[in-house]
Amino acid sequence: MAGAAPPAPPAATQLTWFLHFHKAAGTSFTRLAARNGVRKRVAATVKGAANDQHSHIELSSAGMRWPLILSQLREAPPPGCARPSAHALARRANSRRAGETTLTREIRSLTSSNVSFVSSEHWFPDLTDTPPLPAVRFVAILREPIERLISSFRFNSCGGGRCVYTAANHCRLHLWSPAESNLYVRMLNGQPFNPSYLPRNCTRAYAEREVGEREYRVALRSLERHFDLVLTLDTIRNRPDAFACSLRRALGWRVGEMNMTNQGKSRFTCAAQFAVEPWELERARNESRWDAMLYGEARRLEEEILGRHGCG
Repeated sequence: MAGAAPPAPPAATQLTWFLHFHKAAGTSFTRLAARNGVRKRVAATVKGAANDQHSHIELSSAGMRWPLILSQLREAPPPGCARPSAHALARRANSRRAGETTLTREIRSLTSSNVSFVSSEHWFPDLTDTPPLPAVRFVAILREPIERLISSFRFNSCGGGRCVYTAANHCRLHLWSPAESNLYVRMLNGQPFNPSYLPRNCTRAYAEREVGEREYRVALRSLERHFDLVLTLDTIRNRPDAFACSLRRALGWRVGEMNMTNQGKSRFTCAAQFAVEPWELERARNESRWDAMLYGEARRLEEEILGRHGCG
């Protein structure tokens, strides 16, 4: 509206950390954050991220880059995936120095710089051993896993180094989907995602590692213990009033109407490969069964959170 006053920044000094799952309304949410006047961290200087509108903390020159990420991986990185200095980064993100963890030091650095919003799309810390972080409000949006997977397949359309073949005409869903199977569980276990940040061979190497009951439990505990808002795209679409209410009550945001972006867009041109065979879909469902279980729990948590805020 012409002449309208710009939105005031949230009164709270806390940091909102948004876990941006790829193709789950993350870009739309970060744009909504900007409309609410949040203070994002300084512009990233990593190649390809100079104009990062998402405030991706893992790409920030002042944020949590390779040292913290590599130091926190539970297992040794796959061959060829560690930088030469990785052996010197043995400390965990929760290792203590002067009574403070690596993670809390990074958070304190951000909040002392008056940053009130960051997001993560390529890496998120494993919070298993992390005590409550009152200075941070964690937020996540989950989408039905297979719907998200198909959306990502069409959006990336044989791109991103996720297929075992380099030629676009060889890339089909059953070749591509393992690299994004169980994305929710993997990221909540501290595994990195997306070859725009990692060497391409490493993305597949991490994705090919088994995910099971242990990783699922870690992911669920992270959502239950640390996240102030666990939302689903289904609720955002079908219950916009409840969504806006939750943002108002949990984050102090005044603007709650989210404009969806990047819907149906593709950055590549292998449209002939978009067709998905029924057997490929069934295989993808089996591969992402742990994400399906976590999504079910996320819907439960969402209803509990909405009820707690009086937004049901």
